[in-house]
Amino acid sequence: MGDFKKKSICLDAEFTIDGGKEEAACVDLDGEWSESSKVFRHSSFDNPDIEFVSGEVGEGGDHMNITLKNLSTVQIVIPGDKTVAYLSEDPNEKYPGTADIVKGVDNVSNESTQKDASQSLSEKDLKLPSDQINGINSDDAIEATVDNDVDLKND
Repeated sequence: MGDFKKKSICLDAEFTIDGGKEEAACVDLDGEWSESSKVFRHSSFDNPDIEFVSGEVGEGGDHMNITLKNLSTVQIVIPGDKTVAYLSEDPNEKYPGTADIVKGVDNVSNESTQKDASQSLSEKDLKLPSDQINGINSDDAIEATVDNDVDLKND
């Protein structure tokens, strides 16, 4: 698998969105990017009041357009240096998780980034306690029958 250009994107200037409004921002890109590049909300952009509506590389590949919506009723200001989007020329790129993004780094292959991220997790981090799943103690089992009746058992 080849390397594709990838980059974390800031808005470069303070961006204000009034409550309930949707606004588009134009961001200049370094160099020329494929117009078919994929744009995602950056995983570190964690403002629940801002919806990432869309993102696309504009004609000529030297800029991108990002549309954001303010879901709250109050005005929100996004600082220009706040990372809001992730841009990738990889046509098979999937929404990257937090561990898959390296801020400000171009030409990082997704395969090598995933390898680095997986090495940082131990097997212990990936297992739930055997006596507890989703906060339910195994002693408090719930059993549903096929006819949609629910039987609660306290063994």
